[in-house]
Amino acid sequence: TSRILPSRGAVSVCSIFIASSASRVLPAGTLAQMWTPQLSLPIDVLYFQMGLGFALGDPALNWAGPVVQHDGATSWNYSMLQLLPGSTLGVFVSGNTAAPENVAPAVAAKALSRAYTAKTGAAAPPAATLPTSEPVANDSAVAADYAGHYATANGLDSVTADADGALSWARHLGTPAAATSALTPLADGWFAVAGDESTQVQFRTIDGRRLLVSRVPWGPAITEMMSGELLPASTIPAAWAARLGTYLPVDAEPRTTSPFANPTATLADVDGVLMLQLPSEVGSGVLQPASDRQAFTFGIGPALGRGKGNVLQMTATGDSFVFLGVTYRKQA
Repeated sequence: TSRILPSRGAVSVCSIFIASSASRVLPAGTLAQMWTPQLSLPIDVLYFQMGLGFALGDPALNWAGPVVQHDGATSWNYSMLQLLPGSTLGVFVSGNTAAPENVAPAVAAKALSRAYTAKTGAAAPPAATLPTSEPVANDSAVAADYAGHYATANGLDSVTADADGALSWARHLGTPAAATSALTPLADGWFAVAGDESTQVQFRTIDGRRLLVSRVPWGPAITEMMSGELLPASTIPAAWAARLGTYLPVDAEPRTTSPFANPTATLADVDGVLMLQLPSEVGSGVLQPASDRQAFTFGIGPALGRGKGNVLQMTATGDSFVFLGVTYRKQA
């Protein structure tokens, strides 16, 4: 079926079924391995695990059994495939709008949930709400330890502490969506976020890495996920400070609009942190200089920091850099 969503374009929904053994493409053992978690690390504060080519688990659907899924996007569409192998049910959703990434997963989960109910008679549990806990007094010694800049999946956050130990969380620094919220410590070790009843945060150290963790209601489940990683205290080196400004691609294919060939790229000083800002699905990211000519994207996020560790290489002339195979030249 197809439905037109107001202001979002068309989203097509197609129900599918897992192939029976009589028409199997992959051996059962191969498919089972693809649908088995391949690695578990202490730092994996995630709402899913990774198999081979498939993400395993979805908080909105885990009540119905093991969930297997994979999504994907280009500059022009977004698709989501979700399966419930234990019930031989599946759904594929494709959106042909510029940014349907919040629509396709929601439509897929709702369609698969209803299909599961129709097949089994089991109804989805009610939507979850965050646990309630009494506020407690600020601890100035602990709060100071949490303060600093946090590299996130898409940019930069900052946590500040005043002399009384009160914390504030500034999100999405350097963007029009930047917002600051007070954090209230709770008796269960989490912090309430002022003005946001859908999110609570906690500070953790795992394997020596200082993390900002969020917990949110996701369908019938309460889900924890990484929001950011604490940056080491540093200043922008002089060589990189001299390169701040706007850059344009000079060797991208002009007949396409690749998500990796951005119309502009900016090296910026955001609250004393060097950042690469890109208006595309690659997104903005914190840069950690390794030398006068090399810097690496830094941080962690809900998908273990997808795109982190990419290298930005300055050219010998010093007026250009290469990132993800595209050369960008500084503009006057």
